[in-house]
Amino acid sequence: AAPLNVTFDNKSVVRLAAGAAHSLALTEDGSVYAWGSNAWGQLGVGNNTNASNVRSNVTLPIRVRSLAGGVTEQPWLDTVVSIDAEYNYSLALRADGSVAVWGANNNGQMGKGTVDSAATRVQVMPGLILRGAMGKDTPYGTSGLILTHDEYLRGAITAAAGAEHAVAATGEGNAWAWGLNDVQQVAPSASLSTTRSSLPVQVSATWLDDGAGRAAHVTAHAGQTFFTDNLGTVYAMGRNNVTDVVNSLLGIGAADASTGVPVSVKKETTGVHNGIYYYNTDLNSSLLDKVMSVTVGDTHAVAIRDDGTVYAWGLNNYGQLGGYGNLDLPD
Repeated sequence: AAPLNVTFDNKSVVRLAAGAAHSLALTEDGSVYAWGSNAWGQLGVGNNTNASNVRSNVTLPIRVRSLAGGVTEQPWLDTVVSIDAEYNYSLALRADGSVAVWGANNNGQMGKGTVDSAATRVQVMPGLILRGAMGKDTPYGTSGLILTHDEYLRGAITAAAGAEHAVAATGEGNAWAWGLNDVQQVAPSASLSTTRSSLPVQVSATWLDDGAGRAAHVTAHAGQTFFTDNLGTVYAMGRNNVTDVVNSLLGIGAADASTGVPVSVKKETTGVHNGIYYYNTDLNSSLLDKVMSVTVGDTHAVAIRDDGTVYAWGLNNYGQLGGYGNLDLPD
């Protein structure tokens, strides 16, 4: 079918996000609009008292409703600065550093301390992520900055939705993750009693110890979590290898099947892949650095650096790396 001209109450759209069968739009005034499948409540257009009345499908954009629980009720979700969407839930970062989510909670994606049946449409309106194991009004970091003055996670400057997990980073560079942890995309397996966490847990990160950089941007997908620090260095955790295939979905080398601690992504130097010779002209660092943005597919990832060069790594079974074979380091 031909593309349709979608309207949003005569507002300009500044950002878009798409899940498996639903879409989100962020408008210039900080409002969020949603349309598509609402099977899990991922459109955020329901009400708190009767989830059974929520519409299953919405064919035209409808404004996402107010926050649910613990905050002053407003007609609509507002002051949003960033949005993300995944298979069956949605996420919004607000100007005050709080993170709102709505939709499925079968693996704790809602970050509210509980897990709900996969068949239950439990969060049909946005709700704020709880503070998790951080401790109420507990100072963190070297400056003693207070993360939150109430029960909610605050101070976030970036947040992202993975398939069934999510991640956020605060202004001090600390990172927090919650949801499914079957391949250590949230935390080391040994640190959790189950394969999921329904409250945020702090991510163990080398950049917090060495003083070189701080988490400035986060990206997540199905089993992978990527962090870019303020120096443009990329770190990755979660699922690394696919069964019977020698590659690295995280770009850290193919030795480990998964890792629950972020590892710096490295880049290749010279070599030949599928008869194609390549040469990395920037040999000042073995790390993938000066990165402005990372985007993640199911089996590969792509990064763009500040000089306009593009690096890709992971599987290449459909040519998604741009001509090379499977790469366990970015090239």
